Amino acid sequence: MKRVLVVDDERPVVDHIVRTIGKDLASEFLVAGTASSGREALEKVPVLQPDIVLMDVRMPGLSGLDTIRELKRQGSGAAFLLSTAYERFDIAKEALELGISGYMLKPVVKDSLAAALRTAAEQLDRRSGFQKDEVEQREIAGELRAFVARAYVDGLMLGRSQGEAVQAMRQWLAIDKPWGLLGAAVFLHVPEESHRELEALLQYKSNAICGPLTSDLCLIFQPLANAAEAPEAEKNLLDAVRSKMGSSLQRGALRMGFAAPRPIEEVAAAWPEALMKVISLRRNFPPSSGPLVGSSESEEAFHSAVLEGDPTRIRRAFEDLLAPFELTNQVEVPDRYSIISLLGGALRRLISRGSLDPDSASLWMDFDDLRQAADGQEFCLLARTRLMILTDAVGRSKRWSVRLASALDYVARNFAQPITLNEVALHVGLPAKRLSRMFIEEVGCGYSDYLIDLRISKAKIFLLLPGATIKQVSTDCGFSDPNYFSRLFKKVTGSTPTEFAAAR
Repeated sequence: MKRVLVVDDERPVVDHIVRTIGKDLASEFLVAGTASSGREALEKVPVLQPDIVLMDVRMPGLSGLDTIRELKRQGSGAAFLLSTAYERFDIAKEALELGISGYMLKPVVKDSLAAALRTAAEQLDRRSGFQKDEVEQREIAGELRAFVARAYVDGLMLGRSQGEAVQAMRQWLAIDKPWGLLGAAVFLHVPEESHRELEALLQYKSNAICGPLTSDLCLIFQPLANAAEAPEAEKNLLDAVRSKMGSSLQRGALRMGFAAPRPIEEVAAAWPEALMKVISLRRNFPPSSGPLVGSSESEEAFHSAVLEGDPTRIRRAFEDLLAPFELTNQVEVPDRYSIISLLGGALRRLISRGSLDPDSASLWMDFDDLRQAADGQEFCLLARTRLMILTDAVGRSKRWSVRLASALDYVARNFAQPITLNEVALHVGLPAKRLSRMFIEEVGCGYSDYLIDLRISKAKIFLLLPGATIKQVSTDCGFSDPNYFSRLFKKVTGSTPTEFAAAR
């Protein structure tokens, strides 16, 4: 039902129209109010919000056409009908220019009033349909743009800034400038909503693209007309962030770094440079930082975070592990296998807990790309692809119970010792039988199988260290008998310790 405002300075005309609508057209239209002048109509339209305004052309003060013109200027979405005692070309011409829905001669008769009101109602319905379609199309376009922007940013992070697909994405995103500025932002100890705030802020303040959050990091891309624009663009981006997130920048919870500008076809090469700048701010590693092997604190932090099922802590611990490789752009063979072992162990636990489908997870358990990565930066980018799968699965899975998490942490710290189920149970204050059931129910395997899996994973790393011997690795992984260790290693991995080391 459409709401109608009747505007006329002649009271009998107003009463006649109101009666006609109420008697003969009440199922379609409702008189929302009346006004006797253009000025009164200007006051009542914003309050009554009529769908249709039936306006007299000639009134004291503001004419009907002037009133309609002012209402349109104020943004009124009503449909307008004119009534006049004279059929004049100049009035009809001006009404047409204003987009008037209908034109009636006085005295207004029922049939012409009904026809005019129904024509106006149909126009409103069509307009509403067009507006709805337009909104839906804008929403679809917005969703597609966000999808394309993410694909474009993902490509930049993986080193792709050329090719037909990349060019098509730039066209869709209306990136027509020949240069680009690439930045990296890292979020430390701040809620994940801060990334969404940064994304919305840059979208509002500039035409920069803010990529998705990956391991507490995100990529920022700013198109440039030329390289000379880079300093000003970098300053504007930082000023925009300071205006809303200054406290996070000041205390170091949010840190940003920018690479030198590049031609648009080469801009992906700037990501490692931007990443190195922001990570050096984060960790302050010297260029001569040593390898990861032996850095037990970082490994234990990652292992503990996986056990507790905390995606945020997993990301932070993993970035701590990758930081030296990012800065030195080097990764030694033992370091590769240390990361591979950590990722493989975490993925296997998620499979055993039912958080990852074994068939789909098998695609991520092939670590040849990590073993063959050309340098530290490529290794880190490839490692983060697994981290996204890992944290997503952890976020969907239930966390360990407090006692079991404590037991797993104790085993991780003492796997080289001859620890028994009874000893671990005593440590966490549980009966051995109860702890054994918790391993089966929550981990998906018994205590002995879990301990063997952990020790073999560590053995894979130790076997790759310079000068490693089977006897020493056996002892360091909690096996007192090297022969037993060798047989068990082959049973689990399919190759002997010697064959495993030689193949690497």
